Amino acid sequence: MHQDFSDRQKKQRKQKEIAGNNPYIVGAPVPPDRFYGREELIGAILTAIKTGNHIAIYGERRIGKTSLLHQLAHRLTAQSDIFFIPVFIQMQMLAEDNFFGVLIDTVIKSIPTSAKKSLPSLIRQRASQPYDVLGLAADLETIIETLTGKNKKPLRLVFLLDEGDRLNEFSESTQMKLRGLLQTPLMNKHVQLVWSGARIDQVWKSDTSPWFNLFKADFHLGSLKPEAARNLITQPVNNLYDYEDAAISKILALTNRKPYPIQQVCSACIASLEAEQRHITVQDVERAWTKQKQDNQSKPSLTYQTASPQTQIAEAQTPYNPDGDNI
Repeated sequence: MHQDFSDRQKKQRKQKEIAGNNPYIVGAPVPPDRFYGREELIGAILTAIKTGNHIAIYGERRIGKTSLLHQLAHRLTAQSDIFFIPVFIQMQMLAEDNFFGVLIDTVIKSIPTSAKKSLPSLIRQRASQPYDVLGLAADLETIIETLTGKNKKPLRLVFLLDEGDRLNEFSESTQMKLRGLLQTPLMNKHVQLVWSGARIDQVWKSDTSPWFNLFKADFHLGSLKPEAARNLITQPVNNLYDYEDAAISKILALTNRKPYPIQQVCSACIASLEAEQRHITVQDVERAWTKQKQDNQSKPSLTYQTASPQTQIAEAQTPYNPDGDNI
């Protein structure tokens, strides 16, 4: 009896250890060093950005758009021929009246510390609310002129707009101000927009040009290619656990090679492993898939919320903020 109790304790401790070191990422952006696949797409997007184009990235919810934007930020800062400053903006919780203020706050935060020290005082730091597009234009001009004067490489600020569908809920006036800003000669040379979302309004009530005329390239984000999907399943647990070939095939079929459900089912498989189990079977996958379907059905759907300006700024500013010496 005592031995049975001791064995159960060991088993429970081992299961907690496995669950506590789960290598799969669910519900958060994937770090650049754990991003699998989409190399051809990333290459095409980087080429479009380096050419100077504004681009749009389309894809259904939870297809990996946010992780892709973080990967783009990582790749852009590694470019040797252009001084890129990626500016990641999470749009979902932004209120329209704070939009331009959050843009400049995030630009300032995204500038490497070594370059930030040379910036003079900006309107944003002196002015009281509201902060409008004219203040943004003046501050961006100051930033661009200061940084280009201290660096031989061309400067590009790249706005990475996540959950860009939020723009559809803003007034045409705000959208036109943003578009007009991007089309001024100085901004057209040094500022680029990478919009990411499910859709963007292509027809406005007024006679002005709709958004899609601004984007010179658009990219669709779909399922992972088979090899990339397999890597996403196996690489995070390499040398720790093995998937039976049939289990991998089952995951690919159930998830349609989409990254979020792959991470979900793999995470559930790891969390439910027996203490000494090292091989993940089809039965493990089927149990995990059933559990995840039940869990997903019980979760409330996400809705846009209005938060305080402080919360909006905190949510909108990128967690990826390289502090390197790339100027």
